[in-house]
Amino acid sequence: MLKSINLSLSKIKYGGDSIGRDICVEIEVFGKSWRNDMMISSGETKEINQEITKIETDKKLLIFGISITIIEKDLLFNDTGNVKTNIEIDTDSTKSQLFVFEVEVKENRSLLRKLFRDGKKAIFEIELEAKVGDIERYTPD
Repeated sequence: MLKSINLSLSKIKYGGDSIGRDICVEIEVFGKSWRNDMMISSGETKEINQEITKIETDKKLLIFGISITIIEKDLLFNDTGNVKTNIEIDTDSTKSQLFVFEVEVKENRSLLRKLFRDGKKAIFEIELEAKVGDIERYTPD
């Protein structure tokens, strides 16, 4: 039976050191790119609940690659962190499936880091949610 999978970004948590508030989240999956600019402070968790993509499949276990990039936007230097991994979705499950990823962003081009050789490091926890549903097709007589 054909299944529909709705993949959404449910929330983002900003931990570790503060490297700035102006953040961009980019997610690439199935050749599609999703992007969201936001303001978030260190120690804050934001509920996003936005659809990234919708997938149709007839497989019982769907495995696919995903790339998540966090960019701290700055006037002089953008600090970036990235994680590439695979997600496995059980299409027989009727419950929501949660996937949590950590993206580390280091402050690379700071003048203080060059002087003291110690830079700030932020940890972003990204939570994705997959909801699986049946697809009913109407075929006219």
